[in-house]
Amino acid sequence: MVKWRVGGRPAGPTFPSDERLLTGVAAGALFRGRTTGSIISMPTLLEMAGPILEILTWLCLPAGLGLLFYSGILRRFVHPWAEAEAVVYADETGTGFRWFDRKFQVHHAPMSPHDIKDLAVGDTLPIYYHPKRPTQWQTAAPEAVGSTAVVLGRVLTGIGAAAFIVGFFLPMFRAS
Repeated sequence: MVKWRVGGRPAGPTFPSDERLLTGVAAGALFRGRTTGSIISMPTLLEMAGPILEILTWLCLPAGLGLLFYSGILRRFVHPWAEAEAVVYADETGTGFRWFDRKFQVHHAPMSPHDIKDLAVGDTLPIYYHPKRPTQWQTAAPEAVGSTAVVLGRVLTGIGAAAFIVGFFLPMFRAS
């Protein structure tokens, strides 16, 4: 019979009374129920899901919440567009728009006749301008600032929250 040391290497000739030496079957009991030379089976799906869900929770949930916080700051403090009613005018200086800002100051935006060909003098249209720089304006409704960050933040937060909830209930379904 081959004798094995606790470290797993074959021992030389020993006496049967040596307590440090074990048989192959007894040595396997020290290594979590595996016998020496046995085939280790793959972990089950539930055993693999725990670490994966924890990694998803730690990566996605803080990143998603951080992006949502960042996009909230962007929407609150970056480029708060103001809306005003602009009137089309034409005089000796040219053609364009005039509007009043929040401080009731008149602003002019000269345009070429080609740009306002569908509008007559005196027509009104909504115009969006930056309150601190009224020369920065546009006629189309502005896009929400940070919309990509909002979408990505919601997706990552959803994945992280779902992984957290599933990881919380996962131990209830493991076999003992």
